[in-house]
Amino acid sequence: MKRILFTIPFILFGSFTHAQDIDLNEVEKKIKPKMFAPSPEAKVISLHDAISQGLRLNSQERIRGYRKGLIELNWKDTFEGFWFPQLSLTINTSDHHVQSVYNNQNETLLSKTPSGFVGLEFEDYTVFNWGRDYLDYLNEKASYLRENQILTEQKRDLRFRIIDKYFNLSLLKQIRLIKKTQLRHTSFIYKLSKEKLSLGKINRQELLQGKEEFLRAHQEFQDINAQVATTEEELAELLGDDLSTTYTLTNQLKYSPLNIQKDETVSLAQQKSPQLRQANVELENANRSFEKNLKDNLPLPKFTVRLGAYRHSFSNQGSQDSFTTYGDDNDVEIAASINMKWKIFGSGGFLNSREREREYFNKRIAEIEFTEAKRDVKVAISTFHKQISHLEKKVEASEARLKNSRLLFDSALDRYISGKTTFPNVALALDSLINTEEAFERAKYEHLAQKLNLANLAGVDDFPGEKFDNLVVR
Repeated sequence: MKRILFTIPFILFGSFTHAQDIDLNEVEKKIKPKMFAPSPEAKVISLHDAISQGLRLNSQERIRGYRKGLIELNWKDTFEGFWFPQLSLTINTSDHHVQSVYNNQNETLLSKTPSGFVGLEFEDYTVFNWGRDYLDYLNEKASYLRENQILTEQKRDLRFRIIDKYFNLSLLKQIRLIKKTQLRHTSFIYKLSKEKLSLGKINRQELLQGKEEFLRAHQEFQDINAQVATTEEELAELLGDDLSTTYTLTNQLKYSPLNIQKDETVSLAQQKSPQLRQANVELENANRSFEKNLKDNLPLPKFTVRLGAYRHSFSNQGSQDSFTTYGDDNDVEIAASINMKWKIFGSGGFLNSREREREYFNKRIAEIEFTEAKRDVKVAISTFHKQISHLEKKVEASEARLKNSRLLFDSALDRYISGKTTFPNVALALDSLINTEEAFERAKYEHLAQKLNLANLAGVDDFPGEKFDNLVVR
């Protein structure tokens, strides 16, 4: 290794007489150590800051804030419409004369004095309806609660996507560093090959092989640069930043094995899984709709009470105050009525049988979909656990292989400098090192991505004893 350290400065900065069709010095300027330093224009951001900013400034999350307001308003209308009598302030006037535009008579047909009334009026209030209105109310309530859950789930999904994209960008930046190292190594080997060619120690074919490796490394470096730029745009969109923003990430991913068993995950999912929650709400609503349809097809009386209306009437005859309930009466009474219609022939079927069958089919479909949702969630959880377990083994294997690959490359490069091995052996060792480093970093990221997918499926923000926000190298 001492020989390597001694030879590198000589090779990197020496002058060579064999001009090639690519300027190595120009390429090296772009990969100097100063290029590893953060750009002064880049936005420095930690994982915690990214999550906090995304939950505040993401456009879809801001829309969800207003959507929640709409959901609350609609629920207030449903709640008050079912439980409380409806009291309204009304103003009503008849047409009256304001100004003649054209009149071929001596007198106007409209009165010049307005007439009408101002009143406080109660609408008919249902006292008892055999639970039919209540079934509709329960469906509305279940849908309201589910809509709020969906907003919470979408916020959690946004948090997970920010975490995923943050570490995806961290992965690509780490791979870019690996590709820069590869480019440096191939540049050094290429220059060393040119020096050896000038000394007659190798033939031109080996020189061209060195050049090919260098050009391939240069292309891969440019490719990863394009991937970094694209991922930065995607992260900027999630965080609500300008799409041209570049980032300097202050956190790197800390590998942490999954600490929850499959049975525990299934137990959590049965309570909180978005897929199961949605299927359960649809099943309960379908059952209530079927029950209501059966009651709607029976001649059950509806009991209502009219609390009346207070009116202040005015006209050219004067004004008066009145309180009435039914007609000219002012007694407050409970009234019963039946309003039924059975179809004998035509749409709807005999005695509305098709409506009943339609609700029954919807109920059966919801039952099957709920059963399938439970099965799908269990299968997906089992699959995620297997994939995560495989990735954990892959991380361990890659880490062990990485140590060996570094030793192999150092040894091969030392022997190549001293002329004890050929270029293909060095190229093979370098490829092994670069591929192993990249595989190790990708395995750690894919492990996190699958854990996020599993948590999203189970409907939890974090697994017991572990917070995704803290999976950073301190």
